[in-house]
Amino acid sequence: MVNLRHVRAAYGTVLVLAPDTVLRRVVGIRDPDRRLHAATLVLGGRQLAEGVLPRRARRLLVVIDAIHVHTMVGLALIDARRRRATLASAGVAAGFGVATLANTRTGATS
Repeated sequence: MVNLRHVRAAYGTVLVLAPDTVLRRVVGIRDPDRRLHAATLVLGGRQLAEGVLPRRARRLLVVIDAIHVHTMVGLALIDARRRRATLASAGVAAGFGVATLANTRTGATS
């Protein structure tokens, strides 16, 4: 089974090292502005930090991911220019949250 902490840390590393590349090639934003660039760096740092949290913090990660999903969907509703990026971020957070919750319930290591 894949260790989700490693996946989070790897994802965070990519976001920190190449935020504009991720925004352009993965999300499809032609010309990321400074705010998107900064937000992607912050998100990458958060993912890196979450990647090193101990197993007992998994429930906290689920809550953080749920809050992130809700705020990104809310932002997508009011900011059409950043909608694509915010919905992509919400989708990734939802995936991490569901996977973490599933691992918490099954007792898998992550």
